[in-house]
Order: sequence, then structure tokens, then C-alpha cells
Amino acid sequence: MFKGDEHLHYMEAEDGQKYVFDEQLQAYRPADFTTLARKAAAKRRRAAAHRYEKTRGSLGEKHAGYEGKKKGLMILVDFDDAKFNETHTKELYQQITNKLGFVHELGFKGSVRDYFLDQSRGKFDLSFDVVGPIRMKKGYAYYGANDREGYDIRPQEMIQEACMGADAEVDFRDYDWDHDGKVDALYVLYAGQGENSADGQDSKRVWPHQAELSESHFDFNLDQATIDSYACGPELSSRTKIDGIGTICHELSHVLGLPDMYDTLNGEAYGMFSWDLMDQGSYNVGGFVPAGYTSYERTYLGWLDPIELTSDLTVTNMKPLSEQGEAYAIYNENNRNEYYLLENRRKTGWDAGLGGEGLLILHVDFDAKTWADNTVNSQKNHQRCTIFHADNSDAYLDKLGIYSASEIAGDAYPYKANDSLTANSKPAASLYNANRWGTYFMNKDVNEITRNEDGTISFHFKVVTASTKPNQTPSDGILFHETFDQCKGTGGNDGRFDGQVARSKNGFMTDMDGWYVLSGAAYGGDRCAKFGTSSKNGTVLSPEFYAHGKDTLIFVAAPFGKDKNTLDVYINDSLLGVFTLDRGKWTTVKVPFIGTGASTLQFIPYNRFFLDDVKVIGPTNKQETGIKLLEAKPNTRQPFKIYNLNGQFVGTKLDALPKGIYISNGKKILKY
Repeated sequence: MFKGDEHLHYMEAEDGQKYVFDEQLQAYRPADFTTLARKAAAKRRRAAAHRYEKTRGSLGEKHAGYEGKKKGLMILVDFDDAKFNETHTKELYQQITNKLGFVHELGFKGSVRDYFLDQSRGKFDLSFDVVGPIRMKKGYAYYGANDREGYDIRPQEMIQEACMGADAEVDFRDYDWDHDGKVDALYVLYAGQGENSADGQDSKRVWPHQAELSESHFDFNLDQATIDSYACGPELSSRTKIDGIGTICHELSHVLGLPDMYDTLNGEAYGMFSWDLMDQGSYNVGGFVPAGYTSYERTYLGWLDPIELTSDLTVTNMKPLSEQGEAYAIYNENNRNEYYLLENRRKTGWDAGLGGEGLLILHVDFDAKTWADNTVNSQKNHQRCTIFHADNSDAYLDKLGIYSASEIAGDAYPYKANDSLTANSKPAASLYNANRWGTYFMNKDVNEITRNEDGTISFHFKVVTASTKPNQTPSDGILFHETFDQCKGTGGNDGRFDGQVARSKNGFMTDMDGWYVLSGAAYGGDRCAKFGTSSKNGTVLSPEFYAHGKDTLIFVAAPFGKDKNTLDVYINDSLLGVFTLDRGKWTTVKVPFIGTGASTLQFIPYNRFFLDDVKVIGPTNKQETGIKLLEAKPNTRQPFKIYNLNGQFVGTKLDALPKGIYISNGKKILKY
């Protein structure tokens, strides 16, 4: 499967191994993904620094909205070895960008101008001057071929040549919206496909992107206007089919200051998937009907003012966003950078290509640096603008690895019997930052969510008293519980721990969002999980939970086949114990520990292992399971030496080291 963006793109095999195309070898080679991701992150930070300056404030923070009539410039460019389809003329692109109510037999259901007018509810009228096609001096490979790390080598030269070729026809000062001497909306549309749609078959194509020329010192002046920020995209979405407006709208949205909502680092987190233009929603209906903006994006751009819910209220007949509907906000009173947004999504207008309908509940945890780095949803166990999945599953592929509409349809509320988001629902109304009681639930319930026959939504909002105050335990004593009962596959609870079992990544489904696989991969077994591959150990982190006092961890685990059968378990940065697991059967482990607040479990095997029924119990609960437990023994071994990823010895005490990934006793350990 081909994954990535302009900063990092690669092929991923079924076993999780990643490959990049080597131009010198003319073949795919295994990728050092850690190094590539680190370099890609550095490129994103450099680009974000320019975008931060460009948008005059932190991405995601409040700023003056975009209103009124604005003019952009689209330059069509082609190459000696890649020319436009003869029917894809300048006149056609003038309609694609500007014509109100544009409908065309090629598949278009609206123009770029239509899209932004509709998203802004008439406040922002963006139209374009279209010039070209302008012939580039070199073939497309000169600009789009990748270096050894997978980056396009000369796209900035294509932008320069395009602007110089268009200079005789336009005055670049016309595209300076705020009269600061800089062009604000430049889009270069190049003939042929982009590398993103070539499925790894032609790495010499330019990857569609938004960037700043000054990042590589290529910014320049024409007509007394500085040309720096730009976006670009392809003519075609396949070898023969014209690309819709999704790519254009997505890249131009970066110009407006919006970040990507997909996982820009690892390609693993759900993000906003097809619900959002800034994720996979730009491809809905082949890009001809891209998803509308979310309530978050509309609010940031100054086009929507969500209604804050602060007291008990019954909301009735809430209209869809695509039909001028409102949105509601629920804030964490102890940290107003964290909040929920409630929006009604219906398959009408620009949302006609959505995979589902109903009440979508977004969970936002704004952090200026993460937004500026364009890594909003790149930490799988702490996505900062994603959704609560009503079906409690973030899967979007079926067992064959094919896009599954039914999986996406389960994201919106209500789903089957689930019509609520509360501290006791699945998923639960959780927080990343403690509320005013010191717990990690919103304690503001959304109940009785109903989708009416006319597509409107009704629900009941109720403010509740925290059931768990600081240093208290829930009435049932359970602080954290993951059953893995939703996992689908073979192995584990069917008595098989070896051979061709637990092979489906799509079968890995959890009760709680936030499980993060640091190394290897996760697979669904028979109502249990398997972590790791034959070449990578299955290090996994739990979602965050709140622990205090004399608590107890209980879990069930087993090694895979003849893999080494020891398992290290950490709570935050503290080693709880090293356990030897029985082969061919489950071992139940009981570990006492002192809880100190927000906590995450880390399981570090030597190879592959099965995991089931992970539970943390508070100090008031009495355990009478009748099961013989493997008690934790004091750690009397000599501490292992700890090394950084460069192989340098850094000490023997993990808690004395800064945040990062380390290697100890041949295994990766995450310090956070």
C-alpha cells in the first residue's frame, strides 16, 4: 500500500515493513523508517515555521476570519513528456475554478469557488485568474524525481518557471490580499498525474503539496510582489481521469492556515479520515465532491460560532452542517484548549460522499506547537483533532484491506444501541487533561442521541457531578479495563498460540481508544490481541488512565510459539517487573504498584506475544478470583545499560533520562 505525503512517502507491505524507491537502484529498498520520519518531521517544522509567519499566529488559534472577495492565480504548466489532455483546456479550468453552480459530464458537481462560498456560508468568495499552459524547460522527472530519502528534488524550480512564464499576462500584486507585499494565493496545476496517485509506479512525478519557496531560498519578486507561499497539484487522478477539485481545495486550505488532519508521521492514526477535506475527505467521489469542512475548521476560519453547552439542555432538530446547521461545543473547564464539538453530518451538498450520517463528536486538544508542526494527529494514543467512534472502532478497512463503508458508517451517533457519550459509555467521554475534579472524564453527558426522519439530530445534554474525585476509587474499584473481546481472529482463547493464527491487522479492535504500538504490529486473535512480527518485538502502550494509592495490575499473556517468553512491564517510566510466561497457555499476572496520577502501561516482549484482559484495580477492591496468579517478584537483577538510538551509552536509570526512545537489553523503550 502506498502511503504518505510530500514530506514522507513510502510503500508498506502487509507485515508492516516500509520501502522507499531508490532512484539509483531503480527499485524499492527497505526504509530506515525512524530516520526518515525524523527527517520528515524536521522538514515539517521548517515548513511550519514559514506557515506560522504567513498566517500571523499559531495554527488553530483565533485570528481574523477570511471574508469578502479574493482573487487567486492558477498557472497551468506542462512538459515535453507530459502534456494536458486536449479537452482539458484553459477554458475548462476557468469553469472548474470560477463558475457558480458548475456541473460537468466529467464528474464535477461544483467549482472551487462554489466550495469555498458554501463552506463560508457566503462570506468568502474566492475566484481565480487562469493562465497557461506554460511549457517547462525540462521533462517532469527533472522536477519531481525523488532523492534517496523520497523527497521531490526540484519542485520549486517548476514554480519559478511557471511564474516567470505567466508574468507577461498578470500583475502579481493583484493576488496580495492584505497588502503586505506577498502573493497570498498561487496554485500551479501541472499536466499528468501526481506521484500520490501513481501507486508507486512513477516516483518521478511531483507530489501535490503546499510549501514556501523561502524554505529552500527560492522566493523571488515579480511586479514588486514577493512570491513565496504556493500550492500545486496534478491534472489527473489516474492515467486517464481528470482530477476533481478535492486536491485544489485541500492545498489551498493550507494557504488559509489549516493543518493536515491525517497522521503525517506514521500513517497509522485515524485522524479525521473521510469526514474531512484535510484528511481523506479530499478524495470523496473521486475528488469531485470533497467533504465539507468540520466545525473546527469553519470556526478557525471565522465562518461558524459554535454554541457552548454549560447547563442541562435538550437540543432538537439540529440541522446538518451541509444545510447551514449549527454546532455545539463542550469544554473541559480546567483547560479550555480541550473540548468536544458536536456536528450533524448528512449526505447532502459537499457531504454527499461521506461514508456515514449522524452526530459526529470531535475531540480537540489544541497545542500550538503540534499545530505549527503539522502533526495534529500523528500520535496514535493522543490524537488532537479526531472523533469519538460510536461503534468504538477506528477501523476503516475490511479483512481484505479494502475500504469499508460499513466501518466508517459506525463512526457517527447513534449507532445501534449506542446513543450516548458519557463516562460509562463505550467509548467513554474521556479527557487528556484533568478536569476540575482531577479526573479524566468530561462529566458532561450527551444522551438520547436521535437521528430524525428529516436528517436532523436531537440529544439531551446534562452536567453531572464527578463520580471519581481526586484520590478516590470508582465504586466498582476498576480504574482501567481492556477486555480485547472485540478482537476478531484466531489464536489465544481458542487454545492455539502458534502457527497461522492472529494474522489480521483489521481484526485488532479494542474497547478503549488510545492503544499505541511502538514496535511491530497489532493483530486480532480470538477475543484477544497479538503484538509483534517475526522481525520486530511487539512493544505496546495502553491508553492513559488515572491511578492513585495502592493499586493492582492484572493481565493475561502468552508467548507466540517458540518466541522468547519473557515480558517487561512498565507503569510510566517505572519497571513493574520482568515475567516469564508459560508456553502454549495463558499466564495470569498480578502486579501491585503505587499509583501517582495519570498513567500509561507499557508491555515490552522479546518477540511476539498474546495479551488479554488488562485490568487496573483500586485499593478498595478485594480480589477473589480463584486463579493462581504469577506474583511480581522484587527486581534483584543488575540494571541493564541503556543506549540511545545512535548506540551511545546514556546510563542505567530510565527515570533520569529525557523523553525519547532508548534501547535496553535489546529492546526499544519509550520514555515520555
